[in-house]
Amino acid sequence: MSATYQPGVRTSEHLGEERWPGRATPSRDDVDPETAWYRGHPLEIPQGHTTGAYPRLPRHDEARVDPDSRTALFRRNGVLVTCYDLDTVTSYHGHAVRAAVHDQYPELINDE
Repeated sequence: MSATYQPGVRTSEHLGEERWPGRATPSRDDVDPETAWYRGHPLEIPQGHTTGAYPRLPRHDEARVDPDSRTALFRRNGVLVTCYDLDTVTSYHGHAVRAAVHDQYPELINDE
């Protein structure tokens, strides 16, 4: 799956007003969630609350990780619904997201 432009992707109120301001690391260019999404790398993870390696991830159609903002973003239908900070993990969902990123992009996770 490529990180190409997808017309119609928009940010939910929950992400834009609550999650993004507190979870995204300010990057060089101070981007919004849509920009982080489009430039992000595909993150292959199981759907929803399934059994397996990452049982506590939110329902989603696609996930991507943006190294510049240090976030993993989740899309459901045409809406970006939430994001998780890769550095400050505060929930069981965050731990599962961080584990998925660590497995696929170990260079993004500082285990120190």
